[in-house]
Amino acid sequence: MSKPGDGKNKAILKADIKFIKVEKAQKKDLSLIEQEKLQKVKKKPAEKKRKKESLKPLPEKKAASVPGAVSDSGVITPEQLEFEIPQILKGEQIPQGAVKTPQSPKKRVLFLCTGNTCRSPMAEFIFRHIAKKLKREDEYLVSSAGLAADGSSMSENAKRALDALGVEYLPHISRQMSVELLKDADLIICMTSRHKQAMGGIANCVTLSDLCGCGDIPDPYGMNAEEYKKVANILYGAIGSLF
Repeated sequence: MSKPGDGKNKAILKADIKFIKVEKAQKKDLSLIEQEKLQKVKKKPAEKKRKKESLKPLPEKKAASVPGAVSDSGVITPEQLEFEIPQILKGEQIPQGAVKTPQSPKKRVLFLCTGNTCRSPMAEFIFRHIAKKLKREDEYLVSSAGLAADGSSMSENAKRALDALGVEYLPHISRQMSVELLKDADLIICMTSRHKQAMGGIANCVTLSDLCGCGDIPDPYGMNAEEYKKVANILYGAIGSLF
């Protein structure tokens, strides 16, 4: 026999049970939401890290440094300068002795230094001058380039040194050595043994000293006009002996 108020108590109890179930369901839903949020938070740094890693530049292959080398342009310091033939050739490997040279009646000569603002352009214009004097300018196509060129003009002191020798020159912008230049050249004449070393043993690459025994051509960068004149005189005598 039910007591008065039992129905009311049962109704309250059912309501309490229902409330507890709803509360548990809500808590469960909330915990799932919180877990999802935590997972998103955890994912974000990982995703950011992956994105950052994907944006990082690929590490460059390092070659042996060339101690004591100085850029003609002054942009690269002796400590920073590293010649790397794969970089110069833009990743294209050309085995020794396998350089393709163009079929041309003219010999293509390219003078090579570091920045292509002092030594190699002076050598280029001196070679042209002497070839013209000897009426042999039609035999050669002469140019120059640098291992670390940055598009600079020829040094003012280099121009003064050429003026002192009576050598004409044209407007000059330094050029970076490239695969195309290398393939076009019949002969690459380096200013120093370090430049030749940087070219990695390419068959048609020599130093000026290999040809005439003048020794490495000193870099006048940062020095006064007299030092440039000394270097220009060395180049004039050495190149003149090649004809």
